[in-house]
Amino acid sequence: MVTQEMPTDGYTGPRWIKAAGDPPGLVKDGRTGMYYVRRNFSPGPGQIPKQVVRSLRTKSKAEALKRFDIEAGRVRAGIEKVRPKTLKENVAYWQALRATGTTDADVAYDREIERRLGPVLGEVTDELGEVEPAYDPKREAEALEFAGLVNGTRIPVEYLVDDFIGASPVSLRYVSRIKLAVRQLGEFLRGRPAGNNLRAVDRRTASDFIAHLVKTERSVTTAKSKRSALSSYWDWLVTRRDAPENVWSGHKMPRQAGRADVREYTMDEMVALLRGTAEQPMADFIRVGALTGARESEIGALRVRDRVGGWLTIPKGKTEAAKRRLPIHSDLTDLVKRRSAGKRPDDYLFHDLPKSAGKGRGRHEKMGERYTAYRRSVGVVDVREDGRSRVDFHSFRRWFVTEAVRHSGHPEWVVSQIVGHATGKQSMTIGTYFGGSLDEQLVAVVESVRLPRPD
Repeated sequence: MVTQEMPTDGYTGPRWIKAAGDPPGLVKDGRTGMYYVRRNFSPGPGQIPKQVVRSLRTKSKAEALKRFDIEAGRVRAGIEKVRPKTLKENVAYWQALRATGTTDADVAYDREIERRLGPVLGEVTDELGEVEPAYDPKREAEALEFAGLVNGTRIPVEYLVDDFIGASPVSLRYVSRIKLAVRQLGEFLRGRPAGNNLRAVDRRTASDFIAHLVKTERSVTTAKSKRSALSSYWDWLVTRRDAPENVWSGHKMPRQAGRADVREYTMDEMVALLRGTAEQPMADFIRVGALTGARESEIGALRVRDRVGGWLTIPKGKTEAAKRRLPIHSDLTDLVKRRSAGKRPDDYLFHDLPKSAGKGRGRHEKMGERYTAYRRSVGVVDVREDGRSRVDFHSFRRWFVTEAVRHSGHPEWVVSQIVGHATGKQSMTIGTYFGGSLDEQLVAVVESVRLPRPD
């Protein structure tokens, strides 16, 4: 079956013919018999769709199929160059279009907001008793944020954070902390009447969010670090006159109401995670995490030069204690050799991590997002009442520590040295005079940890 388009009387252009089963975009000119790549695209939100046509320079169907993928890729690349790629580019586009004051611009903008809202899911009655359409709450909140940006009435707290990072000489680790704190603040604000709006964040809102952090984080120290990150962001906003004052300064941190409910993996969960995929780099990343106790960011940053003999060196990390040597578990020997083979010393051990978009994002962050999706796909899910998970990639680290303490027979500070925790703060003997564990002790601790067999 074939379909022929635009066969109108007096028409002298191409008469496109598309055969059923052909790749999308492959068409034939019914007049000349030549094959083409044809794509429709919108150059910007709300704009009239345009068409790109590229000749495959052949009348042979077999030859056209050979050339199609390469030429279609070139067409896609050309289309991407002219499309707005970022939220700011989209906002600027709509602001410029609406500034023309034409009816067409207003109609196009209304259609764009309707597209962002998504389909109507039902009806709701507002405070005045009027019936309004109901939308998906998440899409509705995002559409309102976008409309507020275009109208100049709202600035989501995440909107300017990349500009702040670009203007501030901060470390990669601090960038991650700032972005996480700002993202959590945005999620918190979406549940409040004023929504995610930087201009609506006052000292009371800041105080409420700090209390929320203390309640949900693993420690008061983590909550303090995120409050500090938000404070530095707000200092910069004040200098730009995007905020009237730094609402995060001067707060007294409340005491934490108990330890956050997070945990290590159970053996059944470990089996599910190990059995669920052989796909690399996911399978390798999981095993390195489980048999080293290393942090996600530390694994992602490992280079070939960090492997010396049967040892890995973590050159830097979250704290000074994170700099350490740790034995390569015997079950990881072949994996590390395979990932080192044929590489230069500066090459990453995990060269194939998915790329993390956005300035200041670590190599591991996109992998962390994919791991979360994978964990859920194999049924390892344990969610608290506040919606946050009790398990994550860090649970491999908790599992390693738990297994090592239970089975190694060595003192706790030997395990601390392997995972990069400060050792012996509880006593002068260990904290001041202890010179570190013997290599034999470190090897024994690491080898005492054994993965469960998926079978």
